[in-house]
Amino acid sequence: MQRDDIRNLLVQNEEILNNLPRELLLHRNEFKNVLAGANETGSRRIFATGHQIEFFHPGILFKETEAARLAREWGGIAITFVLDNDPASIRLDYPLFEISPQKTLFEKKSIHLGNCFFKIDSLNIEEIKSELLKVLSSIKNKSSHYQHEIIPHLNNSINIIIRNISSAKNLTELITESRIENLQQTGSKIHSVYISDLIHMKAWKFFTELIIDDIKHFRLIYNNSVANYRKLHKIKNHAQPVPDLKEDEFPFWTYYPETSKRTKSTSENITSGILLPRAITLSLFFRIFACDLFIHGAGGGKYDEVTSTILADFFHIPHTGFLIRTATLKPDFADNDYFNHLGSLPDPDIIKNNIRFYNYHPEKLVSPAEKLFLERIALINEKKSATTNLKLLHQKLEANRAKLVDLIHHQVAIEEAIYHEAESNKSQINLLNDRTLPYFFYNWNNFSLS
Repeated sequence: MQRDDIRNLLVQNEEILNNLPRELLLHRNEFKNVLAGANETGSRRIFATGHQIEFFHPGILFKETEAARLAREWGGIAITFVLDNDPASIRLDYPLFEISPQKTLFEKKSIHLGNCFFKIDSLNIEEIKSELLKVLSSIKNKSSHYQHEIIPHLNNSINIIIRNISSAKNLTELITESRIENLQQTGSKIHSVYISDLIHMKAWKFFTELIIDDIKHFRLIYNNSVANYRKLHKIKNHAQPVPDLKEDEFPFWTYYPETSKRTKSTSENITSGILLPRAITLSLFFRIFACDLFIHGAGGGKYDEVTSTILADFFHIPHTGFLIRTATLKPDFADNDYFNHLGSLPDPDIIKNNIRFYNYHPEKLVSPAEKLFLERIALINEKKSATTNLKLLHQKLEANRAKLVDLIHHQVAIEEAIYHEAESNKSQINLLNDRTLPYFFYNWNNFSLS
């Protein structure tokens, strides 16, 4: 999307959002002022994104660098909303290399650091520090297996987390604020806002009351919007993109602080706890109150196809534009012959299908001038004759196919050898192409603002 397209999108969104119904506009302006005042007084435009708690891979992190870039270019602030309203099991994935006389073996290892939810998670400081030091040690001992320029970045990123352990209040904050510090070191200035804080603001209370007061109408529009999305995208699974709201169900979670549990909101519990957003209501809130432009990843954009209908039919707000941003990077392992060879091997499932195809259609690998090929064409043409004995013809075709399979035996054998090598190294090949390791295992310059 070019600069003029971004400008047009911002102008379109601001024209819509600056002409909201009076009460919506008052709460939007108040909420935006709280965000701006808490982070950078005087800024008006807010470029926002958000995600659940985890060690981001580049595809997710790219949303934050894009928000920071747009904020810098268009005179605003970048906000990342931390979705700590969803329980998360936090793991740190990293490559583990083992050297043998024959070859280098490596696999993806996972360390479970704890569970996050609503900033009530605690930190096992010594355990997490010990595990992170193990990862650092592994990187140091096997540094030759990484690109030279990634080592300082890897060490710095993990050391930031280790340094922040003692000051972080919980695991949620440790992961989030360490990442933001890392981003800021490369020029991507972005601020965090936690959903566990957002739900105590006036705008959220006003938003939930609007829906609760007219829940039957909202539920009808919500379910129609989801049904239309499924029909448009030919989705048969009724849990996608989100389930329908059942009779007496509200589009929130009811959270009970005393037990740290949440349940779907109904008329029986709607006033008995704290209301947390679910996917669609969170997206709706962001688009109305929280920003001038929201940046989704590839997956999150589907929610806004649903929310656009709800915005128009329930809130009487025209469609506001949003951006979808993602990135795909490969880990920065060393550029050596072994890694390059593994990286060149094709997907074993594709080779397996090719071998199966050639066994059934061996004529595809021989020259059209080949005698057996011409014989097969002649036999196929015999099907057109009304007097052909089809049973006998089938036997002749099978005999011909068997001879052709013998003819291409050496070519198929080469394919089978490649298949067995690729299949036996599948986990290593997958790791070489893994897009989901934590952001610090990738070349920072490829997704920063530098």
